[in-house]
Amino acid sequence: MEAKILVPLASSQAHTQLLIFIPTPNSTPTRFALPPPFASSASPALPHFYQRTNRPVSKEKGTKEGIGLFRENMSTGTSTFVIRWVNFLTMLVAVAVIGYGVWMSTHHDGCRKSLTLPVMGLGSVIFLISVLGFLGALKNNSILLWMYLIMLCSVLVGILVFTVLVFIITNNGSGHSVVGLRYKEYQLQDFGSWFQDKLKNTHNWKHIRTCFVKTETCSRLSKRYKTLKQYKSAKLTPIEAGCCRPPSQCGYPAVNASYYDLSFHPVSSNKDCKLYKNSKAIKCYNCDSCKAGVAQYIKTEWRVVAIFNVILFVVLTMIYLLGCCARRNAARMHSKS
Repeated sequence: MEAKILVPLASSQAHTQLLIFIPTPNSTPTRFALPPPFASSASPALPHFYQRTNRPVSKEKGTKEGIGLFRENMSTGTSTFVIRWVNFLTMLVAVAVIGYGVWMSTHHDGCRKSLTLPVMGLGSVIFLISVLGFLGALKNNSILLWMYLIMLCSVLVGILVFTVLVFIITNNGSGHSVVGLRYKEYQLQDFGSWFQDKLKNTHNWKHIRTCFVKTETCSRLSKRYKTLKQYKSAKLTPIEAGCCRPPSQCGYPAVNASYYDLSFHPVSSNKDCKLYKNSKAIKCYNCDSCKAGVAQYIKTEWRVVAIFNVILFVVLTMIYLLGCCARRNAARMHSKS
């Protein structure tokens, strides 16, 4: 229990009296006379939370001051404890992220290799911020906590801007229902200009296609759906619907899950009708419908990331506020010392 020690007597007296007040409902101020050498001028200084006064202290005032001091110390300890251990855990997470980036660099998959530097960079930033927060809370260093809060604020602003942009970019592209099919077909012109510019670029599309559209994606359809009836009643993914088959408006009859009768003249003037081939290496991989299917897949994934970012933003905001309390308390303790 916290004790408030007051030194009210003048230094000319032989003994120094200490008024020790413990804030309990039935407590009363109690005076003790301490003999030298404790009361002498050569005795060690009392800790900073002990206060000197020459005024008598009433029971009611002492109770309020004691409770206030107790709450202040509890607040200081709680915020510092939480910041310390939260950042210790995030340091472990950062090490795991960096290790995952190193593991990705050992793969021959070009898509995973391209993510190596971003993943390792993200892990390094998390580790640096966590170290600043942990050391600042451990040593009650206001300068380190200031640096921690500035970097954490930058992360919060970045998350907020990225999340808003994701919701804006993925706002379009709802898909079109087709009679007799359990899935929707997507058209590239339904998506925003950012998606169209990125996917229509030949260089970008080659890289994106190797990452999202694999040859085995379409090959698995014939193994999964043995009969034409099973294939027509299947619920294909946006990539399977756009890249592994011609658009429904072309009017090509399906023979099985991997073959269409192209001897029929296409009903529509859609250029995808002429681009589609039954070859496993061609299919409709260069069709706008395939690009639209990839755009829908990216949109769905980004929406999940955006929702996660909203939750992360709320959690980091709470940690930021606790960090502000820890920094303020560290600065207060530094000024008192």
